[in-house]
Amino acid sequence: MENLQPTIYLLNVVLCAIILLLSIVYFKKSANKLSLYIGIAFGLFGISHYFTALDSVAYLPIITAVRLLAYSLVIFTLVQFLRSSQKNKQLLAENEKFKLLFSTSPDAVAITRMDTGEFLDVNDAFFDVLGYKREELINKKVQLWANLSNRQELVLNLQENDYYGNFETEMIHRNNTKLTVIISARRIVLDGHNCILSVVKDISFRKAAEEKLKELNSTKDKFFSILAHDLKNPLGSFYSVAELLNDEYDNIPESSKRQYLGIIRDSARQLNSLLENLLTWSRSQRGLINFNPTGFDIYSLADNSIQILQISASAKQITLLNNVPKDIFVNADMNLANAIIRNLMSNAIKFTDNGGEISVTAIDSTSGYVAIAVKDSGIGISKDTIKDLFKIDKSVSTLGTNGESGTGLGLILCREFVEMHNGRIWAESELNVGTTFYFTLPKL
Repeated sequence: MENLQPTIYLLNVVLCAIILLLSIVYFKKSANKLSLYIGIAFGLFGISHYFTALDSVAYLPIITAVRLLAYSLVIFTLVQFLRSSQKNKQLLAENEKFKLLFSTSPDAVAITRMDTGEFLDVNDAFFDVLGYKREELINKKVQLWANLSNRQELVLNLQENDYYGNFETEMIHRNNTKLTVIISARRIVLDGHNCILSVVKDISFRKAAEEKLKELNSTKDKFFSILAHDLKNPLGSFYSVAELLNDEYDNIPESSKRQYLGIIRDSARQLNSLLENLLTWSRSQRGLINFNPTGFDIYSLADNSIQILQISASAKQITLLNNVPKDIFVNADMNLANAIIRNLMSNAIKFTDNGGEISVTAIDSTSGYVAIAVKDSGIGISKDTIKDLFKIDKSVSTLGTNGESGTGLGLILCREFVEMHNGRIWAESELNVGTTFYFTLPKL
């Protein structure tokens, strides 16, 4: 038995050497230092067994020292293993928290490779924001950037800093529409690769609201500028004539006094018309205009407007014609429809020469709407002016054929009243031939 001991020790040496070699191979593949420490410890045990096999008292200090070193390394490895196990538990807990936050985030979250742009993971909200399902993106390079240079800018910033936030850009939805988004991104390392953790927030609605607010503010400023200009003329005439009458009343002939009173009357009428339109427009903007659609015929509506405007037309020897068939009915608010036709006919009288003609017609279509037309034989409107007729921030008011003035606000009201019926309004014109205004109302 004693003769076998050296052989057993040598076998232990071989076994320890094999374990050491396996540990080195595993370390190279996994970079796990604990496996290397265990391999070294077995290597030391192998060395101690080798010296033990020599069966010499002279090697006893070496054997003792090597074994102590081996045991110390084993104890050290066990301590490190316990610590590593605790860290792994913490990492697993943190990983579960991350997965929970990742999956339940209301914002779109994606993890992509920094170098290739390949998607590694996306949460469910990514579908809600950009319309893509996970299987359409994972392990694929899908171009979602409206401008690829913006991604390059993001990558460059993340290469210099681990975090880059509030980066506004445009991305492409699955339905091929563009979204304005804000991206907050962090550089992370996964499996040895630099990756980007991106949180994408869709701000398209907010952006559109901001643009709309800017447009409204710009429109308001332009509108007040136009309004001030339109108020200035009649008020200026009113003031000048009133001052002249006050200073020179006794020296002014009676005929001139009547003429000046006519100027004051016309200025007052113009101011009254402007204020009425302003009040009506203000009520429409605040939603205070009652909208009560009922069934009625267009012929009676046109006939009523012709009777109201007959005196103004007769002053310029203008003929007003009602060419509307008596069997065409609409489902609309009668007061608003009256205001539309009356405004359009009043406008036509203003720009029609003495002895001209204005007609109202209507065509029943199959689209569910009736097209109503107010046609005049007036001076016409240029193409450049037509495109701005129904815009509140554009001043298109010009003098009529007899010097009549206006603000153009009546056409703005017509557009808003027509749109309340989900209809359309437009104009066609030829200079020195005439103009036709069309609008549509739902048919009964």
